[in-house]
Amino acid sequence: QLLFVGRLNTHVKGLDYLIEIMERVISIIPDCSLVIVGKGAGTAYLEKKIAEKKLEKNIQMVGFQKDVESYYLGSKLLLSTSRWEGFGMSLLEAMANSVPCIAFENDGPNDIIQSELNGILVPKFNIELLSDKIIEYLTDEEKYSDYLDSFKIQGIIKKYSDYIRYPIKMELEKSKLKEGTENEYETYKEEETINSMVPLWKKSKKDITEEEYNSFYN
Repeated sequence: QLLFVGRLNTHVKGLDYLIEIMERVISIIPDCSLVIVGKGAGTAYLEKKIAEKKLEKNIQMVGFQKDVESYYLGSKLLLSTSRWEGFGMSLLEAMANSVPCIAFENDGPNDIIQSELNGILVPKFNIELLSDKIIEYLTDEEKYSDYLDSFKIQGIIKKYSDYIRYPIKMELEKSKLKEGTENEYETYKEEETINSMVPLWKKSKKDITEEEYNSFYN
């Protein structure tokens, strides 16, 4: 149901957070599973922690895989628990396969994810909220289905929105810290513009991909 893809560096990738988050999720959803794709120095750490916490039935480590796409297609959510992140290729790959991403706010995810639009961003390093978000989307099928439908709709709109020079707006559900509290969050809705409002015919050829160019001009 859940997927983690990346180099297994214990500190950088927040593998300690990953184990703690899975403990919390499994306490509510005992049959929840996580597949970890990747290799690195943190492999031994993960194997030790999984054994210590008796999570062998829930967490599967499959090492480096050439065919990562099949793992995306078999997952409901991609998790990113990094303390810091570069470009975040796994986030982009997940989105390309219509798999929503849940990540801590830091440089990489912040550049890629628009929270509640193409994924979910959680304040750094709020393990409780990230766990709650996972549980929410795994236990509320209607909400997950609505989110996934919205994800697909937004993706389609985003794909073609640069043909339009007028703003395209959608009402998005977001979360924020409750006033006067340190770790309680509340949801709210906010209208957001999701397109650049710069039509392709106003862009230089060097600023668009060959696919976009051929799709529009040919």
